[in-house]
Amino acid sequence: MAQNMDTTGVAPGAALSGIVKAFDAATWLADVQLTGSFPTFLTGIAVNRGLNAPAVTVGRRCIVVFNDLQNPDDAVLVAVYQ
Repeated sequence: MAQNMDTTGVAPGAALSGIVKAFDAATWLADVQLTGSFPTFLTGIAVNRGLNAPAVTVGRRCIVVFNDLQNPDDAVLVAVYQ
C-alpha cells in the first residue's frame, strides 16, 4: 500500500526506481522507498518470482512497475540491481 503517493505526470505502466527496505521471502512481498520521493514508501509490493530471492536484499536498488496508478497495490517489483 502506498503512503503519500503522488502519481501526477506518471503514465500507466511506468517503471520507477526505488530502494528495497524489506523483503519477505515467504510471501514474496517487499517494502520499497521510491527514489527521489522520500515520503513515498510502498509496503507489501509483489515481487517478480523469477528473481533469485537472496538477490532481493535491503538497500539494493530496484525497479517497480505500476500497472494501475490509482491502485498502487497492483505494482510489481520486477528487478534489483547494484
